[in-house]
Amino acid sequence: MNSCKHCMGVKKNEIGEQLALCECSGQWENVTLGDCFNNCDGQELTPDYVAKRLEQLAYTAYSWHINDKVVGILVTEFEQLMTIAAQMIMR
Repeated sequence: MNSCKHCMGVKKNEIGEQLALCECSGQWENVTLGDCFNNCDGQELTPDYVAKRLEQLAYTAYSWHINDKVVGILVTEFEQLMTIAAQMIMR
């Protein structure tokens, strides 16, 4: 959930909405209502988040292919690139 490097913490409010404590604003931003992740100009993705997303892409690439290609790259090469990129980021 902590996809932004400015996220200092995550919690739920009394009605179950996700909130993130923003280092930039110093406030709890409502993620559920779209006030934070993927809707903020100041969002900077964490290396851990990027690595996990790349691993997910590598894992699911086979089911996305068209004629054995994903975005114009052979599925096997795409999977390998995503896995290696994730490992490089986490070093």
